Amino acid sequence: MIIGIGTDLVSIDRITTILKKYETRFITRVFSDSEQNSAKTKENKSAYFAKRFACKEACVKALGTGISSGIVFKDISIESLHSGKPSVMLCGKALERLKKMTPHGKKAVIHATITDESSFAQAFVIIEAIKDG
Repeated sequence: MIIGIGTDLVSIDRITTILKKYETRFITRVFSDSEQNSAKTKENKSAYFAKRFACKEACVKALGTGISSGIVFKDISIESLHSGKPSVMLCGKALERLKKMTPHGKKAVIHATITDESSFAQAFVIIEAIKDG
């Protein structure tokens, strides 16, 4: 059963502008250590961060909160599996919210997809509750 769905669209140019103006502050406030380390190997850092920012926004929408209720961007880390598929890792208030919205006897699975095309990055997140065990 689907218990949450979210989407977001981000202008890569907007992220480029933010990086030029507030690079260190923006990156350390929004992205996990793992995301920051992965960015070091990327040619187009603006697109990399834009896709992850869009996915974090889509995730908080799927959680039903947006960035509120104590959830911060660093509570959500977007990792890439060896296949390239994005994987959403939650901690802190985001994980607490996920646990609260997951029906008893079920476990939550987060599905995410991210894409970019020229000047935009887009993400979709679906949270599914499946039988536990």
